[in-house]
Amino acid sequence: MIPDRWFRTMPDSSRLPNPRILSRVLVPLDRLDRQIADYEALQRCRADLRMPIPDFGGLELAAVGGVLLIASERPFTPMQRATRFSLIVPDLDRQIAIAADIGARILEPVEPILPGRRARLLYPGGVLAELVEHRPLPGETPYSPVPQPDSTRSHRIDPHLEVPLTDLPAAVDVFAAVTGRRTEPRPGSDAHHIRVGDLLIIARPPVPGVPAEDDRPLAHEGAAHGG
Repeated sequence: MIPDRWFRTMPDSSRLPNPRILSRVLVPLDRLDRQIADYEALQRCRADLRMPIPDFGGLELAAVGGVLLIASERPFTPMQRATRFSLIVPDLDRQIAIAADIGARILEPVEPILPGRRARLLYPGGVLAELVEHRPLPGETPYSPVPQPDSTRSHRIDPHLEVPLTDLPAAVDVFAAVTGRRTEPRPGSDAHHIRVGDLLIIARPPVPGVPAEDDRPLAHEGAAHGG
C-alpha cells in the first residue's frame, strides 16, 4: 500500500546511470512543507521525491534539486547529524563492493526499508553517507511533477565537500569511484576545486598555526533515509 504524500519520479533506482548524491538538511516535521516550498522557489524546480517513513521515528523526506530534506517527530541522533550525504544508488550490493575496494567501512549493515534497502558507510577522509536502493511499491508509478514557469533557469544547489588542500586528490579519487563520474577539471597541482559529477570538492586552505593533522575533514550535519 502506498502511503499518503508518497511520490517518486523514479521509484526504481536501478534505472539510474550513476548514484545520485544529495546534500541533507534536517528540519522540524512541522516545517517540512514550508521548507519544500522554499527550496523549490530557491532552485526553481519541483520536489521529485517525498516519502513518509514511520518505521524510523516518524521520518519524512523530500528531495528538491540537489537537496534532501529530512524531517522527524523525534530528536535527531548523533549518527543522523553526522551523516553528510545521501546516495540513491542503482545497486546497493555493487555500491558496497565499490566502497570496500576504496577502504570504506560499513557502520550500519544492509537492511530493508519502505523505499527499498539501505546501509550507512564511513568513507576515507571521515565522510559518512547513507546509501539507499529504491524499488517500487506495489502499484506505484513514476510521479511527474508540474514544472515551474521558470524551470529552464533553475538554480540547483549541488552538494559540496570541503577538505584540506593536501587531501584534495584523495577525496577526488574516492568520490570518482563512489559516483562513477569523471572529474572536471582533471586534478592538477594548481587545482583548488574539482567537480565530480554533481559533487563539488573544494580545497580548504591551511589554517595558520594549526598542524595539518588537526585540520582533517569533518562529517557535517545531515540525516538519512533510514534515520
